[in-house]
Amino acid sequence: WSQIYPFCDDAPKECEEVAKAIQDARDCLGINTNDDITAVSAANVTEDSISNLLNADYKSYANATMDTRKCIIDKGYAVRDAVVSMGNALNVFDDCSDFYELKFINYPERTTKLDVSEYEGDSAEAESEAGEAGEAGEA
Repeated sequence: WSQIYPFCDDAPKECEEVAKAIQDARDCLGINTNDDITAVSAANVTEDSISNLLNADYKSYANATMDTRKCIIDKGYAVRDAVVSMGNALNVFDDCSDFYELKFINYPERTTKLDVSEYEGDSAEAESEAGEAGEAGEA
């Protein structure tokens, strides 16, 4: 919501639809955070609002019924659709500029082995030594 809110003046109808979709999706969770999901200004970020988010009963979602999970999925897609509608109202491009279409970054192939022994401990050292012994035998 905080990413959409600045554009609400340019697409007020769609903005209301996004806010409603977000609220409907949140209602599926059955988690009470005691805050307003649309309150996104810096003034709304207080010690109480952070405490409410941190202390909410999120464990209840782990035991959610299939109906609750279906609601979350359906309402999640509704949020996506509302965001897309708002993007369309704002004339946001949904594809990449032709300038970037044929631009690729090709990285050179690594020609030396990466020493990972400091990250993987003794087993990496043993593999490295075995690899070096095999290379010496091939020469």
